[in-house]
Amino acid sequence: MTQKPIPTPKACHLTKDKTYAYCTCNKSEDRPFCDGNHKDTVRKPLLFKIPETEMIFLCTCGSTQNAPYCDGSH
Repeated sequence: MTQKPIPTPKACHLTKDKTYAYCTCNKSEDRPFCDGNHKDTVRKPLLFKIPETEMIFLCTCGSTQNAPYCDGSH
């Protein structure tokens, strides 16, 4: 029996007050960030900023209840 790999959040060094676009359509080649591949869907990226420059773990599996941040739901 083949086991599915455990999803891994992506560690990202993000800059204070910069706007980021988190992919919500799962079509981005640059996940977890949006690259515009959602054009043929009704899904839009989630725009977000962080209050301080720091390392953040972003969800890559889509199970989080706190997007774009990984909450360990996977």
